[in-house]
Amino acid sequence: MKKLLSVLFVLLLALSLGACSNEGGNEGGGDEVKAKVGVSTISLDNDYCIQMNDGIIAAAKDKGYETMTISAFFDAEQELAALDQLATNDVKAMYFLGGATEALVNERNATYEGLGIFSQGYADGVEAWLVEDNDGIIAAFLDAVDRYAAEKGITDAQVVGLFPAGSDAEGSQQYETLKSFIATAESHFEGTGISFANYYISDDAEGVSNLVETVLNTYENPRFFFCYNNDFAIVASNTLISAVGDTSEYLVYSSEGDATSLEMIADDSNPYRGCALGNTYQTGYNIGLQLVNWIENGKMENVPAKKDFVDWTNVKDYQ
Repeated sequence: MKKLLSVLFVLLLALSLGACSNEGGNEGGGDEVKAKVGVSTISLDNDYCIQMNDGIIAAAKDKGYETMTISAFFDAEQELAALDQLATNDVKAMYFLGGATEALVNERNATYEGLGIFSQGYADGVEAWLVEDNDGIIAAFLDAVDRYAAEKGITDAQVVGLFPAGSDAEGSQQYETLKSFIATAESHFEGTGISFANYYISDDAEGVSNLVETVLNTYENPRFFFCYNNDFAIVASNTLISAVGDTSEYLVYSSEGDATSLEMIADDSNPYRGCALGNTYQTGYNIGLQLVNWIENGKMENVPAKKDFVDWTNVKDYQ
């Protein structure tokens, strides 16, 4: 009997030691906590940012990762603060849309080695970026202006650009688009009765209404508006309707589009007449997969943003 008890005691002791050994081998015990996927964006009041964020979250969730999203509200200092917050919360790969790309990369290199950055547009030092056909979007806008001006017999008018905060920050995608927009528009309309007037920058969509009023009071014949996001285009169109009534000679064009913009474009009485329509949610999902790819394999690839050019002539095909 004593011998049997001794054997049982040895077995229990071995099992106990084995359990202790297993706990020590798994730091923290339990299931291993995965790194997180992060998003730092300019504003979650913007439809584009919302869809992009939702797509990234969905991809991360499908791959078993948690996410953390921060809105920096068009503020460069908050963008850098967001980097600190993401990095100190186990985020190992992040999507970034903002104006402080260069400073963000420098801060990452100095403090958070190994954190992968997927940027909204090309910038030195990021691992991958969204490839936007900005030249194609601008060309589509200019083509729409030419066709609409010919259709309405408009021979004397001004072109205006409306861009979000950060567009004057060197290194950002918006900055490169703004430079291209100015140069291309000036060249395109040279020698015609249509001319490039100016560009304006707004912190948010609410400020666009005041800018449109300013444009209407500043220039003789402002007729064509290029907006670097869908919310700006919607506000610009509604402001024109309120301010001038008959908008049959006006054209608003956006670098983005959604179901609401398609409805407005289909309405002949609405000055919103064209957009570069893309599937932002799917683009975000593909970016999310690349963030996961960085965490698991240490690499990312660029993601193309395919867009269709929709205007008053073909909008019915997209509804």
